[in-house]
Order: sequence, then structure tokens, then C-alpha cells
Amino acid sequence: MLEKIDKIEEMPDFPSGIEPSQQSIAFFIGAGVSRLIGCPGWDQFARQLAEQAADRGILSYHDCDLINQMSDNRMKIGAVKDKYKEKKLEQDFLIAFKELLDPRIKDRNNSSLIKNISVYETLKYFSAVFPRLVYITTNADIYFNEEFKIFPKDKIPTPDSSEDRFNGDTLYRIHGSIREGEESSLIFSLKDYINQYSKKNYTTTFLEEILINSDVIFFIGYSLSEIELLKYIIEPNNKRYWLKGYFQNQTGLANIENATYESMGITIIPFAIDTFGHRQLMSVLSNWYSQLVRSTELIPKSQREVDDAIRITESEN
Repeated sequence: MLEKIDKIEEMPDFPSGIEPSQQSIAFFIGAGVSRLIGCPGWDQFARQLAEQAADRGILSYHDCDLINQMSDNRMKIGAVKDKYKEKKLEQDFLIAFKELLDPRIKDRNNSSLIKNISVYETLKYFSAVFPRLVYITTNADIYFNEEFKIFPKDKIPTPDSSEDRFNGDTLYRIHGSIREGEESSLIFSLKDYINQYSKKNYTTTFLEEILINSDVIFFIGYSLSEIELLKYIIEPNNKRYWLKGYFQNQTGLANIENATYESMGITIIPFAIDTFGHRQLMSVLSNWYSQLVRSTELIPKSQREVDDAIRITESEN
């Protein structure tokens, strides 16, 4: 029976019944995480991409307004991309794309990046208590790894079946990267999505492998509105949790959404964003990590990781 959400806490507990030493865990990291360190969300990104194109004379301001009236952000991005293509300026489109996804280009001392990079550090710390953990992201930003070297391996999935995916050290990018030389891997327009998910390929095979072999799946800063992914998470028999922010007076909404996704085996873990907004996600993750360290017999890879997680939690609040 579905458990009713009576109260939305700032610090929800880590879900019970998970055995860190025995189970394979998958962390899906979405745009909500990258927004904490300065990247735009889907709506903002699509709008700014169109406005930037109008400012540069790639399209008219009237066309910009029409594009921004579209209901699907992927359609907006595709429409802007087509305008660049009409003028044979595909490379300029990639430059514009990178500028919006990498705040360092305009601000080398980006304060949001420096202050909130701890969310990625904390996510990586979980590999100390989950021996079998895999990180997957639909984000294309790269600076958190290029400058801070958080994940030893950062790659686009390949058909290498001999690789141990659950090694705790690899971040897999299923929608590509803005890294130099990998721009062709980007999946952001509606056409890109259709091409990617309508046929069997490296990415869909990889997703099937991860989702079938995972005992527990966490969606963090992730939107489950991406229907292309939903078809891969309906069938596998595992536990699935969606860590999602709400205001404390939104218990009704949280219960409705929880009931909706329960049919797909997904349980929403709500956390309150009244005080710190979506930055509260960082504190929740740090608190979860501290709980796991205290409750497990596993020894973290270094005491510094424990100390840092506690420090991060204290500094954020």
C-alpha cells in the first residue's frame, strides 16, 4: 500500500531496506544538480538560446518570440539550431550552446560554481559506502570535472560489455558532452531525441543494462517527464526513488505525484525547499552520506571524505 506523505521535511532520512555492501546502486543526475552550479534549466536555456540568436541576427525578434511560445523546450532548441543551419553557421550554434552551458566563459570566478560545487563532491563520496555504484547523467556541462576532477572517468557510453559499470568512479553521459571533440554526441533537440531513442544503439543498450542490473535507482535533480527514459524504467524489478523538492504546504501535490509514479515503481522522497530553495538538495545528500557512514560497517575511503561531508552540511545551513 502506498504510504501517505503527511509532512515534507527539510532533511528526509535515507530510505530503509537498502544494503550498501550487497546491492548495485545507480544515481541518475539531472539538470537540477547542474542548475545549482550556474547552468540554466531547460526553460531558461531554450529561451536564452533563442534570444541570443536574435541578438546576433541569426533570426528575427519576431521569430524569437514565436519560438519561445512553443510548448516543448526541445522543439525550441531544434528551431534555433535550424536557423543557424540555414545560414551555414553550425559551428556558431555550438559556440552559443557552450556559452550558455559553461558560466566560466563569461565569468572565470563564477561564485555559484565555487560555492555549490560541493553537490558533485558529495555525490562522489557515496562511492565510499556503496561498493557497486554507477553515475549516469543527461547533463552536458563539463567544468565541474575539468576543473575539480571529481570523477576519475567521465565518458560517453560505449559498447564495451567487459567494463564493470558499477565501479563508483565513472560518470556516464547519455546525452553527450560539450567537451572539445565530442559536440556531435549532444542530444538536446526533439529530432536528436527521436533519433536516439527510436532505435537500438549504444545508449539504449547501455540504459537497459544499467536499469536491469541495478537493485536500487535514485533520480537526483532529474525530471521524469523525459518519456524516452520512462520506457526503460517501467519493467525492471528494482527499487526506484525520486528525490524531489517541494514547499512544505505542497503535501497534496507530493501525494498526487507519488501516486502517479507509484505505478512505475517509483517512490518520491520529498524535501522542503522553503528556507534554502533547491540548494537544500546539497544538505540532504550530505546528511544521507553521514547517515550511511554511521550505520554501515564499511570504512570510507578516507576520513577526509567524512569530515568534508559534515563540514558541507554545517556550512550550508
